Amino acid sequence: MTRKTADTILHDLHNTYLLMKMSGTAFTYENLAQYSNADTTGQVPHPDVVESHFGTLSKALRKINVDIPSSIRTKRSDEEFKRYFFRAYRELKRRGIPFSRNTYSKLASEKEYNYLPTYENYLQRYGSLEGILKHFNVYMQVKSDELDLLQTAFNSAISEALNRGLFFNPKVYKLLTQEKEFSHLPSYKVLWSRYGTWEEAIKQIGVHDQVVKSDRELLKKHLLIAYNEMTKRQMPFNKDNYQKLRKDTSYHFLPTINTYQKGFIDWQDAIASCGLKETFNYKSKPSGVREKILTIEVNGELKDAKQCRACKTIKKLEDMAPNTNQPSGKDSICAECKAARAKTYYESYKQI
Repeated sequence: MTRKTADTILHDLHNTYLLMKMSGTAFTYENLAQYSNADTTGQVPHPDVVESHFGTLSKALRKINVDIPSSIRTKRSDEEFKRYFFRAYRELKRRGIPFSRNTYSKLASEKEYNYLPTYENYLQRYGSLEGILKHFNVYMQVKSDELDLLQTAFNSAISEALNRGLFFNPKVYKLLTQEKEFSHLPSYKVLWSRYGTWEEAIKQIGVHDQVVKSDRELLKKHLLIAYNEMTKRQMPFNKDNYQKLRKDTSYHFLPTINTYQKGFIDWQDAIASCGLKETFNYKSKPSGVREKILTIEVNGELKDAKQCRACKTIKKLEDMAPNTNQPSGKDSICAECKAARAKTYYESYKQI
């Protein structure tokens, strides 16, 4: 079905107006709607169609030089305000945009919806956004829809931040809301005034877990970047060397240790989430009171190790001599050195 032109709509409206006048029917929005719904010829325009082209029925009638009937009020009625409100509300919902002062005003500024009353008109009549919603008995419905739409919009913003390698925090949120794709999100100032803090905002909106999950994924990516770089440089992978790597200008982007401790239980929990373990050189501090247990990489696998007190070589635990008095069951001398000492002792004993 072809869309009627403005001139055709005016022509049909004029004929309908004369018909209603002859039959003694008051020319009102409701009566015109009834005529249009009952019409089978398609020549009686629906008032919604008229208003979508000309803003109001009064403006359309002025276009065809018809005196405005007393049945059409110059001042908009509550019924008109309600009708326009729901028309805007349904359109915003269809677009997946929460209803707010800004989103309504942006919609009303569009050519297709410039007939809508201004937001200020609503404020003058009903006092506040809450007053508008309560007057039309949609307060809880709009709040529920708003939360659903906010969750959807926030999840999209969280995913976008992760794709860009950015943590989802107030600074990144402010940057995203400046972009057209996310301009319908509430400003950070609105979030602050409504919820008090950023943490409370993401909790109330219901995306706190998603933010934590996203931030952890990003932390793990950075941790693996650091691990691969330290492996290339043949640096043991541990907290101290990570902090040294961050001082490199090429790796200033790496999160601080404190950031990992906020995102996970602690540093150890963070590296464990990536399937990694810390490694140390022979100067490593002892992990227990009685012995030094080190970690070395062998054929791509991390192995527990000890430093032989005789040859000073760091070897796998399985290459160390047994010692049941040690927690690990291994001595601090390797099996090779112990065998050599035993042989030397035996040779010396034979000469006596």
